[in-house]
Amino acid sequence: MVYLDYEPLTKGEREGLRHFVSVAQPLYTTPCYYAVRDTLMPNALSEMEGRLRELLLLGDGFALTLDIWTNRRGHSFLGVVAKFVDEVFNGHTVLLS
Repeated sequence: MVYLDYEPLTKGEREGLRHFVSVAQPLYTTPCYYAVRDTLMPNALSEMEGRLRELLLLGDGFALTLDIWTNRRGHSFLGVVAKFVDEVFNGHTVLLS
């Protein structure tokens, strides 16, 4: 069973946040849940995947690291991390999953 927390996506629909935004930035309209879910998040994911591809192409290769753990409630997690060095020997660490 997958547990999802939709709290961050619905924050923009709350009256208190909308009032705050209207005072702080009067011309800004907070996006609704569906705009965040269907447009903003997929676009951000696509952009990040493109950046990751560019970074991984800079190096000659990369090392994968796996980390497996269980939280106190018994939910299991698997982290997949890529580590690599670019052409000017700057180290990069990227969480893949």
